[in-house]
Amino acid sequence: MAGWRQSGRLEVLNARTGDVLPMDIEILEDALANAEGTLDIPAAAARLAVPWLIVQGIADAAVPPSEAEALKAKAPAAELMLLEGAGHTFGTVHPWRGSTPEFDRTMETTIRWFARCLT
Repeated sequence: MAGWRQSGRLEVLNARTGDVLPMDIEILEDALANAEGTLDIPAAAARLAVPWLIVQGIADAAVPPSEAEALKAKAPAAELMLLEGAGHTFGTVHPWRGSTPEFDRTMETTIRWFARCLT
């Protein structure tokens, strides 16, 4: 954080794409100012009383499955789908080159979930 504050920008390498993502100091300031409030994701999850679906790839290198499990633990109205073998993008790439079995399973589950919960 000290280097980020000093330079005013942090450059983060996206391990999946190789892109360098610049993060200006305002992102850090906003995150710190709101860490106990609007940006507290587990606390926000606990406040949700409506059904919602959490879909997480077991092989996600960007967000560990334990994060999805922690959200589910805070939110009784949530359903958790852990997808074996799926990564952060469910096997899809940018630019789009077509679907994958992991992405298809995610879409099928999501469509069934919407059909059940929105009727």
